[in-house]
Amino acid sequence: MKLLKITRKTNNKQEQLRLIISLYCIMSDIKLSETELTILSYFIVNKINDSTKKLIFKSGLISHEATYKNMLSKFKKLGFIIKDDIKREYFVNEEKFGNATDDVIGLLVKIDNR
Repeated sequence: MKLLKITRKTNNKQEQLRLIISLYCIMSDIKLSETELTILSYFIVNKINDSTKKLIFKSGLISHEATYKNMLSKFKKLGFIIKDDIKREYFVNEEKFGNATDDVIGLLVKIDNR
């Protein structure tokens, strides 16, 4: 087996997470728009709460409440976020992105053609 080593420096945590999410989606054959990638990275860094929601709207990523709710629904369907029905809150799925906020991230990808 051959190993390829790719080193990539990012400017900030947001950019790092967008890259991790992009790679995860490519390898899992999941299609997300640039806006969805950015918003999901906001959720991972800042948690899913009202202040993050305000930040998303203030930054101009989206402008309608319905779009925000549709993204929450899509992320939930994909298993990226989990809804706590009792507290009526959303959380990032720790199994998918639990250590994605570390300063250095290693990614192991196994591609088999057999």
